[in-house]
Amino acid sequence: MEEEIQEILATYRSSINDDKILFSPHISPKKLTNAVSEFGGNDGVDDVLALIDNTVFGNAKDGLLLTRSALHVHNMLETPFHLLLGDIKDVQFQGGRLESVLTINGTYVFRSNVPKSSNVALFAEMLTAIVDTVKRHVSNASPSQRAKESLRELKELFDEGLLTEAEYTQKRQVLVAQI
Repeated sequence: MEEEIQEILATYRSSINDDKILFSPHISPKKLTNAVSEFGGNDGVDDVLALIDNTVFGNAKDGLLLTRSALHVHNMLETPFHLLLGDIKDVQFQGGRLESVLTINGTYVFRSNVPKSSNVALFAEMLTAIVDTVKRHVSNASPSQRAKESLRELKELFDEGLLTEAEYTQKRQVLVAQI
């Protein structure tokens, strides 16, 4: 799966020519650190695949961060949020003269007027291809592999404070038994 995703990234990397849409490993360390610390969730800099820097001055504290497992979004003056790639069902792009809008699963996710609209459209197309690849591999995964992925997601929920320790422990035991 990793190889397929890298091929998709390489294809789109050569098509997207925008200084606000960056691909790993060609993201400056400062931008990468800012994005991961501001809205990167539990993913680290090594997990980052691409970044849309939605800031005028280029500090990357607002934008969209695509990692191996999730899409992390921080729109200016909004709370950052995260979507697991496996939970994405539909990516829609709307481009206008002044701004580009990404809608995922029928809900507005990201609004930008910094990168060129045509490049955000290509990014949305790339995201759809990556999500399709992830889904194809998840559906082909063994029960043990799915349980391991569920454990990672469970740990993320616990780390974010969305589960109590008792809930986490109980659900973890069920998943460990499946491995």
